[in-house]
Amino acid sequence: MSGSDMRAMANFAFTRLRADTLYAVCHPDNSASMRVMAKLGMQYRGLEGWYAQKVATYALTVDEWRQAKSRSEPVSE
Repeated sequence: MSGSDMRAMANFAFTRLRADTLYAVCHPDNSASMRVMAKLGMQYRGLEGWYAQKVATYALTVDEWRQAKSRSEPVSE
């Protein structure tokens, strides 16, 4: 999933579904996916058991998302 896909998913989760937290998981060796999650502002939670295996787990709260979104919007003059 690309960075723009992840941003669209976060936007949907927080605005349409009104989720409090967005979680994402990937294989611990998938550094490309981990970079995308980190660029979105997701916080690494560690290795957790999901889908009957240990996966790298990330989370982003709605407040963290709002803060990151406000920093990335252009400033009007």
